[in-house]
Amino acid sequence: MSQEVEVRLPYSALGTPFRPDIPLLWNNQRFIDWAEAAGCNNVEFHGLRGAVRDILHKTPREIAAMTQIRSGHVLFNPFSSSLPETLWAVLSGKQDPIRPKEKFNPLVLAFAEGPRTSLALHKLENAKASEDFFIVVYPYKSTRRNPFGTYRKTLIQTHPEAFNDASDAQDFIADINAGRSTGMVWDTYQALGATDSGLRPLQPWEESLPKLLEAGVVKEVHIQAGRTVYIDCTIPSMTWLRNMAGTPNHNTELGKMIRMVKASNPKIPFVVEVTLDGLVAARLINKTDLLDPNLGKAKKVYRALADFIKLV
Repeated sequence: MSQEVEVRLPYSALGTPFRPDIPLLWNNQRFIDWAEAAGCNNVEFHGLRGAVRDILHKTPREIAAMTQIRSGHVLFNPFSSSLPETLWAVLSGKQDPIRPKEKFNPLVLAFAEGPRTSLALHKLENAKASEDFFIVVYPYKSTRRNPFGTYRKTLIQTHPEAFNDASDAQDFIADINAGRSTGMVWDTYQALGATDSGLRPLQPWEESLPKLLEAGVVKEVHIQAGRTVYIDCTIPSMTWLRNMAGTPNHNTELGKMIRMVKASNPKIPFVVEVTLDGLVAARLINKTDLLDPNLGKAKKVYRALADFIKLV
C-alpha cells in the first residue's frame, strides 16, 4: 500500500474581505481545528493578526505543544508598519515597494506588521528547534539585505514574477548545495511565472521539476489554484481548481505535477494554497456561504481538495 501524502492548510487560505474576523480574531488552535475537520493533516503558519498575537502571548512550551503547526511562511509585507499607517497606504493608493507596478493591496491589512510577524516566526522555530521546522522565504533583497528576516531552516520559494527572479533549476540546486537555504518550495503557480523581461526560468516545468526532485532539494509543494490576485492569464489556475473540486480530473497539468512529486518522494508535504475567494470565483461556493461562522460548505470543498491530492 502506497504511503499517504501530508496535506497542509495555510492560514491565509481563509483570508477574505467578507470575513475580517478570521485574520483578526482566530487563534492558532482555531485554524488547526478547522484544518483537521477539512481533511488536512496539519497547518502552515502565516502571519495573520490573530495568529501572530496568539503566538506572542504563548510560552515556548505551549508553542511546542501545538504539534500540528509544521511550517511557517514569511507571508507579510515588510514595508507595512503600524496598522494606521498601513491603512493609510491602502486608502491613499501608495505604491508597494515589493511590487513597484502595484499599489498596496487591501489584503495587507489582514497581516501583522513585519517585525511582529518575524518575532512570532522566531518564537515558533525556537520552540520547535528539535524538529524540521522550515520557514518559507522569498528570493528578495532590498539594499543588500533580506527585509523578511533570517531564520534557522529556510525554504526558498520559486517566484519569478513578484521578485523578478530569473533563477532556473540549476541555480536553485547550486544555492541550496552551497548552504544558502535548506531547500526549496515548488509553487505550482509561481514556478510557471515570468520575470519582467518575460523570461519563464522554470519552464518547461516537465524538465525543471524532475531535476529539482532528483537533486532532493524540494521540501514542500504549494498547490496554488484558483488565484484571484496578480493573475497571469497564461496559467490556467481557475481551471485547475475546478478540476480538483468540481469535476475531479487527475490528468491535468496540475495532476501531473502532483503525481510526479509523489512518485519521487511521498514524504514531501503539499500546502493547499486555495483561498475562499478562489472558491467563490470558481463557483464552488457562494458569497453567502462565507457568512456561516464555521464555513461548513467551504470545509467540504477543502476536504475534496485534500482528497484530490491524496488520490492523484
